[in-house]
Amino acid sequence: MPTPSSLVVDQHFVPQFYLRRFVNADGFLERLVLPTATVLKDPKSPKAECNDVFFYGAETGVADETSQHIEEFWKLFEDAIAPELDAIEERVVSDQQMSPHDIDVLAHLAAMLWLRTPHFRETLNHNMGNLEKQMFQHRAAYPGYTDHIWQVAKEKRPDMTREEADGIRQFILDGRYDMGFNNVMHHRMMVTAFEGFGNMFYGAKWRFYIANGDRMFVTSTAPCIEVFPEQIGFYGPSFYCRKHLFPLSPRVLVEAMNPSRPGKRVKRERVTEAQVFDFNLQQANWSYMAKTPQYSRCYAPRKRELQELVSWRDQNGAGALLRLVARKAVLGQS
Repeated sequence: MPTPSSLVVDQHFVPQFYLRRFVNADGFLERLVLPTATVLKDPKSPKAECNDVFFYGAETGVADETSQHIEEFWKLFEDAIAPELDAIEERVVSDQQMSPHDIDVLAHLAAMLWLRTPHFRETLNHNMGNLEKQMFQHRAAYPGYTDHIWQVAKEKRPDMTREEADGIRQFILDGRYDMGFNNVMHHRMMVTAFEGFGNMFYGAKWRFYIANGDRMFVTSTAPCIEVFPEQIGFYGPSFYCRKHLFPLSPRVLVEAMNPSRPGKRVKRERVTEAQVFDFNLQQANWSYMAKTPQYSRCYAPRKRELQELVSWRDQNGAGALLRLVARKAVLGQS
């Protein structure tokens, strides 16, 4: 373990250098809590948002060496990416040619903003739990599984009856339970798959949407959102069949698209205020996590764009904006 003086306790799942791109003139973020549709009165600094105590620990909130190693892992990439972004954005908005290096930087930024978050962790654990549950249900579907449970339990529960064993089988078949996991699988995915996903983002076609009016793009606790099409097969849609979008700044939104789609590899489009609002609505929808308001927020340099989202929700019903999007695909399938 590092010494107490070097121990990183508050660990950011969205890097501060990225959040600073959305601060107001005083260096603060305006905040919208999605589950309660509340625009918070006081803005906060990027240091105070998108973090948790030992977020990268094997158990969130518990100090361990793993959390420090992962902090160091991300810092290497943050230090390489952060200094490049202002110049890249300038080339985007001024219609200058984008170099392969520019795309590589944005690809690794996209992978970072996608992989690190509680949203990704929840989705990963949700899909792992569903897969394991289906495997247990497949085994329990055989009538002889009751006797299997009864025989296995004899050592610790010699008094178990066949009726109790069959009750366990029916509980497994019913599937009304959640599978719990620690953070280890998320750690493995981040460290071992980061370069791979960076390469996949790099291989995409890129669209840059530039806000042409006064309305700005908002970001969130899940900056690189993933928009799912309808379920395709058992494993769901592949990586390139899922849309990936992230705001680069309040003026630029980036989309990594399926490389098989027609058209140039890099395109720019200046979008209207109405289109910016639609993108903001999409950002809020696909960043929403029902049970963890601290992990479910939108951010902007001013309150206007956040209040617009709340007003839309109020006009269209509580479930319209702030819904938990069904996660049907297994992450990482390509």
